[in-house]
Amino acid sequence: MEGAPEVIDTVELTKEINALQDGKVKVHDFHVWSLSKGKYSLSCHIQCNGNAMQVLKDSTQLVHDYGIDHCTI
Repeated sequence: MEGAPEVIDTVELTKEINALQDGKVKVHDFHVWSLSKGKYSLSCHIQCNGNAMQVLKDSTQLVHDYGIDHCTI
């Protein structure tokens, strides 16, 4: 059964994404869930006023650094 994983600090992760490109990034519709034990997924929308491809690359790396296996940004 799907549910939000307690091991992922979603507040800190959204803060780190929002801080990309000197705070020119806004995250919304942010969802993290556990598909099975140890397998996590994330989906979110990101609005940015900078280099969109770099924000996508950096945010994807952050998500993976948090141990999330699959993301849709």
